[in-house]
Amino acid sequence: MLLESCSALVVTAGSGAALGRSSLRPGVLGQVGKAVGLGGRATAVRRLRTQGSLAADVRCAISVTPNSIYSWGDWGLILPAATPEKRPSLPRLTKAELQQLQQGERVQRQSRVGPVGHGLVVMDVKADVSTVLAVLSDVQRYPQRIGTVREAIVQPGGSRNLCKARFKLSRFELDVQAELYLSKNRNMLEFRLDKSGGMQGAVFDEARGYWYLEACSEREEGWTRVWLNARVQCSPLLPSAVIDYAASKALPRASTWLAPVCEAVERELAANPLGAVYKDVYSLGLGLPLEYV
Repeated sequence: MLLESCSALVVTAGSGAALGRSSLRPGVLGQVGKAVGLGGRATAVRRLRTQGSLAADVRCAISVTPNSIYSWGDWGLILPAATPEKRPSLPRLTKAELQQLQQGERVQRQSRVGPVGHGLVVMDVKADVSTVLAVLSDVQRYPQRIGTVREAIVQPGGSRNLCKARFKLSRFELDVQAELYLSKNRNMLEFRLDKSGGMQGAVFDEARGYWYLEACSEREEGWTRVWLNARVQCSPLLPSAVIDYAASKALPRASTWLAPVCEAVERELAANPLGAVYKDVYSLGLGLPLEYV
């Protein structure tokens, strides 16, 4: 077994095919983690590419140095929500859209002109703001919670509130390198294309936006209103079929996972029989079925 210092766990077998979340049991990952003193906690896993035997030529790259954002940042931690919220400039919702939210539906606005698209999603989630922000900022577990995220690898060069990560997205396995900025004092997670990663133009010429969270005043305590606002400019190298697919599917795929995951996390927190205090969401809300698209 070869152990290499890196920011994410990657297990390969045989010809180097990555063994992913669906093929490696948590117990197996825990044994590998314990071998290097990680206490059985694996940081991230690539999904299955080809068949292979775990016993044959296994190569592991495990985070054993403080490269991970979880060594010193606020990422994935359950921390008190900012009050009062520092609200960004948000679009005004119509009466019909507010009624949609009251009925448990999502509000979505979308426009595209050529390769440039704008999108807005607003939804109410039955979970505290602190829980929702912890789930959104748990970047290394995106592949275990979001079906359209095939891979998420945190890169060096981040800081307490800045995360640099490389993602593989959708069935097209679009390669994207992004910067995420966590602003706890504003209940926001901002994101943008990382143009320093040497991959700009591969999929997007530009991508930026934010998640903003606020207590839902129209509902009882414990509900969060979630805003997702994004602008994307696709590379002219992408086929029009890919752009059309992304335009129709991107916003739902990017947002529909959040409510069921956060609500599952809240249930797990409330049902904890031992009364322990969870400081993070690393092990919570991971058992839901994923829709691979």
